[in-house]
Amino acid sequence: MKKNFISKSKKCGLFFRFTFLFMALFSMQLSTYAVDASDIQELVLDEEVSVEGSYFSKHYFSYTATQDGTLSILATDVIYRYTDETFTEETSEGWTNVGAESGKKRVTLEVEAGNTYYLYFQLQSTTPGTYYATLLSADAKPEITYCNPAEGSVLSIEYDQPISLKFSMDVTVGTATLTSGEQTDTLTLNSYNGYYNYYVRDIVYEWLSSGAVKEGDDIIFTLADVQSSNGAVYGDDGTITINYLAPASPTELSQESLPEVFLPWWNAGNENGMMTLTFTNELSTEEDLAPNVELRYGQVESEAGIYSETITPIVDGNTLTVDFTGVSRLRKEMLAAATEKYSTVTVRVTNLHDVNGNYVYTTGQGTVGSLTYELDYKEFTIIPSDSTVVESISQVVIEYPSGITLKDASNVTIQNFVEQEVAVGTSVEAVTEEGSDMPTKIIVTLDKTITDDGYYFVVIPKGSLMINYPEYVSYDYKISEVFTIDRTTGVGSVSIENASNGNGKIYTIDGQLVKSPTKKGIYIVNGKKIVVK
Repeated sequence: MKKNFISKSKKCGLFFRFTFLFMALFSMQLSTYAVDASDIQELVLDEEVSVEGSYFSKHYFSYTATQDGTLSILATDVIYRYTDETFTEETSEGWTNVGAESGKKRVTLEVEAGNTYYLYFQLQSTTPGTYYATLLSADAKPEITYCNPAEGSVLSIEYDQPISLKFSMDVTVGTATLTSGEQTDTLTLNSYNGYYNYYVRDIVYEWLSSGAVKEGDDIIFTLADVQSSNGAVYGDDGTITINYLAPASPTELSQESLPEVFLPWWNAGNENGMMTLTFTNELSTEEDLAPNVELRYGQVESEAGIYSETITPIVDGNTLTVDFTGVSRLRKEMLAAATEKYSTVTVRVTNLHDVNGNYVYTTGQGTVGSLTYELDYKEFTIIPSDSTVVESISQVVIEYPSGITLKDASNVTIQNFVEQEVAVGTSVEAVTEEGSDMPTKIIVTLDKTITDDGYYFVVIPKGSLMINYPEYVSYDYKISEVFTIDRTTGVGSVSIENASNGNGKIYTIDGQLVKSPTKKGIYIVNGKKIVVK
């Protein structure tokens, strides 16, 4: 059987070798195929020409220069230059890809009178393409082919859009400045794909904020020493001057009041559970211009996904209020499948407009008219908490800022890794913080002090805690916090990495269930790694 297999493999190998050789020869034949003279069209100048054909169809053009100069072509599709009428060898001599322009591609070619040039045009779609070719004389001056914003318009700062220029040919530029009255700032060139971009938003904002410039004032953009590769300058002296008008001072955030910590519950109307944002001008409440608020908890890439909630804000003149009160947002209610405790919630306010319909001024990439806040989320605080290391334990502390009680001290137990109860609560002390009318902390004293090294769980059964929600209700989730007692340093000491709540069952790294760690190594507890040193 083995011998037959080898024989068949050799036959397959020969077949593929011959196939590859045939394809290579066929490809070589294609690459050396000379284009028929009847397929070559004469390039038309100074008018838009339609090029029709199927997807990836090939079109061949020739152009004989009548004078020295620069041939400039603006086309919908890709153009290449070839050395002669056979179209077998591509060349880039004298060829420049200027870049994209209004969804098309501009290229230039330096030409000499009497020489013939060969160009290849390939359609990139099933719709007809177009080209517009023109010959610029050797002493032709560069011209502006694109300018945005248009001259005379208001220089808006809603978006961080630049003053953007394109030219009829490749140019070099000198110093760029922005001036209004006595204010002058130098600009930095940011060129991309043939566009000469100058970002001015921050400069104009500073002028308006300082009062040095007001709405309607003239703003002048100046670009000096503009010249083409052949040395021809723009205009008379290579200087471009474009006039704009200053916008109105933008509406922006002036004051914010945020919850110190985001709780899973506030009684309806509790001011501590509200976010208030104040702006310099009135906000719009029109349907398409009204602000939106989204609350998020979790991570998009996690298996549990992300919790998203839309909240309708209250807009009153220049004030926006987000009311988080009267809604339950326990971790398990927002993300029932989550195994990780996320420590923050994200609140994003978007589509902020003033009464004139302008976006509220905000900074940062992709943040036009929007603000994002990360608020610390606090459900329960258990001491000792997950993944902590202590020398001993005689008490368990449970905190919940909105109010908490425990049905019975014996509901709190300490268990070891084989789920054996090693200590139980005997008494409860309720602590009411200043300014609160209900206990926010309970201290449970255990029946013994535990000092033996090892892994332990604080376990509070489902329904044992009562939380203020807005009246006291049962917290219907089991609490299980894993911690370590470590009084030594060497062999036998332990550390915990990413432990989480669960049933406390222990597995070796190869998946075997064990009662307890018996030697150094890595164990899996609740789907997380535990390292025994």
